[in-house]
Amino acid sequence: MELFNVVLINAMGYKSNISRDTVEHAIDCVINKNKLETDKTDQNEAEKERQKKNYESFCHSVQIWILDRLKDSGQLIE
Repeated sequence: MELFNVVLINAMGYKSNISRDTVEHAIDCVINKNKLETDKTDQNEAEKERQKKNYESFCHSVQIWILDRLKDSGQLIE
């Protein structure tokens, strides 16, 4: 939730700091929620695993992008 708050604050034109750990935990939570939701589908197991890996890879790319932007703007607490 804190990551969302920082994104919202930034969108309003203000700056807010956030720690690397908080960003990483937020992305991990999104990944885990997706895995649980994917497991509830009626897809076969191979398709579920493929979908989960693709989503996890995408989220890690987004995480790198977010961390880079926060670092460049001086908002990332290392």
